[in-house]
Amino acid sequence: MKVHRVGSIARLVIIAVFAISKLSAAQEVNPRISLVISAPKSVVLDAQVVIDIKLTNISQEPLYLSAGEHGGLPDGYKYIVQDQKGDLVPEDRLCDRPVSPGTVRPPCILPGSSLIGFLKPGESWSQGAVLTALYRFEQPGTYTIQISRSDPGVPTVYSNVVKLTVVAKR
Repeated sequence: MKVHRVGSIARLVIIAVFAISKLSAAQEVNPRISLVISAPKSVVLDAQVVIDIKLTNISQEPLYLSAGEHGGLPDGYKYIVQDQKGDLVPEDRLCDRPVSPGTVRPPCILPGSSLIGFLKPGESWSQGAVLTALYRFEQPGTYTIQISRSDPGVPTVYSNVVKLTVVAKR
């Protein structure tokens, strides 16, 4: 059996070709939408937390997208909520929370609306998201919030990160 040794130069060439192909692939993935979120700087503990989402078509062609909301949360987004230690805040749907005796549990399939349509170049959709429908902000402190969206034919896009301070009741 013959063993061929690959020299240092050959290894560098192979690594360079691999790196250039990865770089080229990364440059071909141009986002077609942008996501910008905003939130209040602070809220009182147990208050409703609402963020604003602005989705903009930054491409040169109309995009076929869906939008809607169910239970106060816009469809099609993933929410990334972290506490001040950087730990993810677990999802906690209203319909899964304990209820007092005699109280009706809210349904898990929440009413809402859906919309499918074209978003022209430069056009934006804005929606509010009631984060307290999915997350509990139980401890005073600073939380970070970011969202992402994936659509068919469009790479996953991440929003900016916003900070929200939850302060104790006075």
